[in-house]
Amino acid sequence: ASCGLCVRVGSFNDPPEVPGLAHFLQRMIFIESEKYPNENDFKGFISLHGGTTYGVTDCEYTRFYFDISETHLLSALVPFSISFDGFWIKKDAITRERKIVFLMLHVHIEFQLNSSSNKHRMERLLSFIARNGHPSSKFLRGNSIPLNNDINDDKLYEEVYKFKKHHYSAHRMTLAIQAIIILSLDTLEQYVQLCFNSLSSNWLPSDDFTEFKDGDLFETDASQKTFKWIKPINHISQLHVIWVLPSLLNFYKSKPSKYISWIIEHKGNGSLTSYLRKKMWGLDVFCGNCDNNNDFGYNSMYVLFEIIVELTEEGLKYPRKVLNAIFSFMNLIRRMGPQKSIYNELYKIGNNNFRFFSKHNDVFDLCKGMHFYQPCDYLTGKHIYFEYNPEAIQKCLNLLMPETAKIMIFNNRFKKNIVEPHIKIIYKDMELPDEWLNHWKSIEPLSSFHLPSRNKFLTNNFSFIPISAKASKYPVKINNDSVSEIWFCPKFNWPVCHINLHIVSISHLQFRKSKNAALLQMYCNVIKYLLLDKLYPAITAGFSYEIDVNEEDTGIIIQISGFNENLSVSLCLNRVLAKLP
Repeated sequence: ASCGLCVRVGSFNDPPEVPGLAHFLQRMIFIESEKYPNENDFKGFISLHGGTTYGVTDCEYTRFYFDISETHLLSALVPFSISFDGFWIKKDAITRERKIVFLMLHVHIEFQLNSSSNKHRMERLLSFIARNGHPSSKFLRGNSIPLNNDINDDKLYEEVYKFKKHHYSAHRMTLAIQAIIILSLDTLEQYVQLCFNSLSSNWLPSDDFTEFKDGDLFETDASQKTFKWIKPINHISQLHVIWVLPSLLNFYKSKPSKYISWIIEHKGNGSLTSYLRKKMWGLDVFCGNCDNNNDFGYNSMYVLFEIIVELTEEGLKYPRKVLNAIFSFMNLIRRMGPQKSIYNELYKIGNNNFRFFSKHNDVFDLCKGMHFYQPCDYLTGKHIYFEYNPEAIQKCLNLLMPETAKIMIFNNRFKKNIVEPHIKIIYKDMELPDEWLNHWKSIEPLSSFHLPSRNKFLTNNFSFIPISAKASKYPVKINNDSVSEIWFCPKFNWPVCHINLHIVSISHLQFRKSKNAALLQMYCNVIKYLLLDKLYPAITAGFSYEIDVNEEDTGIIIQISGFNENLSVSLCLNRVLAKLP
């Protein structure tokens, strides 16, 4: 069994004089209290019975989670619920916890310096250059309390008490509980009523961020230099193009940014990805809301919408040409406008993915989603398209202009200029020439670009494929010649049909096995790149395939699976095998 509770308060709500307060309180919730005088009573009980517990402070929400065997769920819910009630934390517990966090912080900072992801580093840098006084500028300071010598323990105790009393109110909490084997829904409902009905509400409003909505996130001098070279944590090279859009939380039914990102990161014929690969400038393109599930890039004030290109060595030499291609493709999407036919395909894909592929039973995510969606959409709101809203799509497209874009390139080959002081991000500012911006505003779509074509692989029929009584349960050899063996074995796991082909190359290069294996793997990677244009529509419709070297490093395994209605196995196999010499 598992339980998740989400409070509508986060690091954006930190008082200016006590940065990091929301995160510090999250750490204190299950520490020694007047009700449970032994420190870590709740966590100790969970651990003793084989469970886990943790909490996360996001920018606008704070989440708490535990799991435990179903037989001990009620015994765990009682102290869990009391932790959010009106009792209070002991002052000496706050003093001890502050010392513990101080010791952990030095290790954490060193860890961030060496292992923080590029996406995390980008968020940190955006927070660093955010407009002074904007809530997003607080994102950097989640662990600031132990380092703040201006706040003594008595003052901190008062601030923690005041913060909890104001924000930790029942009317700002959502709860999700799951049990699979023993406990029924009626029993779970009784548990919730027993443990949580006594939680009180103060009915105080959340902090008002109205003045920051639909406004400019970046107004500092540093942000005016929108072209940044950033030192990554590894040897990859990436180009990021980022826009700040108004909040889209109220548009979850139409998902306008997902419609746009789906077109931009499409990898079929006529796509941006296909063009960059043919030019040898980019390996892949990703697009969507810039969010690490922490609210920094998707919240009640704004959305960070980004395009990411994984650059090749050649692409790194010509970033302007890559950017020309991006803005050329963006102008195509804007000129063509919203397309109902594309929305209809996304609607069908979203429904199919929700039914057969998406995991939507995670209470840790569900309790947070309950703040965004209507009750009837708690499970489906994240995954499904409910309505077509061309006006919202066009409004977003009109905001994705070159002059409002923030451009960043992650690469090691530059001399450092500026060092961000918190986790030592090294970067360099470069002015964007007006000539570039003017060119991007008027650039024509390339002749090779077009919107995704109709997807003929989408299916409506999820019935079983009849299985012949003569079908073998074991692989059958269907081809054997001087250069290869082909083994075939069908598997049926509703609603997907799996076709496995084991192609074993009878190679005479049995010596120098490691080199042979490396060459085979490179060969498989090339085949997958060549196939992507043709088979990407099938992949979006639920079809999947794998091409990899077998365990013996003597040949290639091809695995194909998908729905049966519009999945032409022979067509897919022909496209795969046509690439094999």
